[in-house]
Amino acid sequence: MNNIILKQIVFNDFYKMVERVFSESRIPFRFSKYSNGMYNNFVHVFLLVLKEKYKQSYRGLVELADNLNIRQMLGLLKVPHFTTLQKFISRLDKDLLVKLVRVCYKILNLTNIKSAIDGTGFDNTHPSMYYQNKYGVNKGYKNYINTHIITDLYTKLILNIETCNHRKHDSQFFIPLIEPLKQQLSCVLADRGYDSMELREFCWNNKITNHIDFRNFGPVRTNNKNRNNAKKRFRRKVYRKRSIVESVISAVKRRFGDFVTSRKQDNQQKQVILKVLAYNITILGKYKQNTFCLFIFILE
Repeated sequence: MNNIILKQIVFNDFYKMVERVFSESRIPFRFSKYSNGMYNNFVHVFLLVLKEKYKQSYRGLVELADNLNIRQMLGLLKVPHFTTLQKFISRLDKDLLVKLVRVCYKILNLTNIKSAIDGTGFDNTHPSMYYQNKYGVNKGYKNYINTHIITDLYTKLILNIETCNHRKHDSQFFIPLIEPLKQQLSCVLADRGYDSMELREFCWNNKITNHIDFRNFGPVRTNNKNRNNAKKRFRRKVYRKRSIVESVISAVKRRFGDFVTSRKQDNQQKQVILKVLAYNITILGKYKQNTFCLFIFILE
């Protein structure tokens, strides 16, 4: 009985966190004044995040919603049909989902943030091992959603995300990730993939300390004066904390899956962002849950 009560408390906290993140983002409840009013944008976003949290398909999500009494929680006459959610994510702008990820740090009032950047990939072709072995497909070929994130080193919260379907150099994601957060950042860590004097100067101009590892270009680039000055500022001890962002990427993939099931390229990127949003809301819930430790201890 106590476990049931505890699970219900955790689920209610998850719902409240999604509601708070949605309200902080100031996304309108309806995109059109001609909407029939049956479902609003919050209902759709909550169900999509819930889908990634429990790693369900669209059809499985509808069945899960009935089991968790989500209809009563959201005040709905009936749970949306799975095709309704599919159509919603197709017409939803990706930037709105990124905005939901960005506002998460405001809930924790994070300032003077020490962060780290890294990239990864989410597989968009996930055939079974039986299919691969029988027909010899997908061997030696990698097709993935190129994803880069910036993470707070203290809370392990993902501050921003950039995605694309084609291959792109890591350095091209650096400034787009930092630009919306440059007023809150105090330090940025990154590996050799982001080795560029242009990126370092961008950080210095915005008063952001950076520790970006250096590639070996030989004697021609080594004799560069600005590059040598940057090497003097580099601190290997601080740089080692960059491993935290790798652990965050591992946590997202282990908890919410390392592949996407959407067929359209735009929807594949949105699904990755929804995974990151589900991870952020889980982190926010843990910080809030700490305030109820005594209450949970009494229930147990």
